[in-house]
Amino acid sequence: MFKMKALSIKHLRADEEQVKAAPMDAEFGDHTRLTGLLAVYANSGNGFHRGSSTREDSGDSACETIHVHEFTIIDKANRILRRLYTIVNRLNSVGH
Repeated sequence: MFKMKALSIKHLRADEEQVKAAPMDAEFGDHTRLTGLLAVYANSGNGFHRGSSTREDSGDSACETIHVHEFTIIDKANRILRRLYTIVNRLNSVGH
């Protein structure tokens, strides 16, 4: 059964350069683990607001922002399946 509250967009923030760079090594289908804290932040100067601390909200500010302390790739995805996925996606987009 589809549950809208089971989905969310994740924004990752980090202070350490090594932690900032780690997600860039992850690829589609990789099994990853991160530790951090749910964060809400704002800039009162321009009215910018980002983050959510509950699954109940919706709209533009419903994204979850995680202040990441550690990011690890546990297991790389199957390269053959990842390549097949890429090929099928490209073939599918050719007709559109």
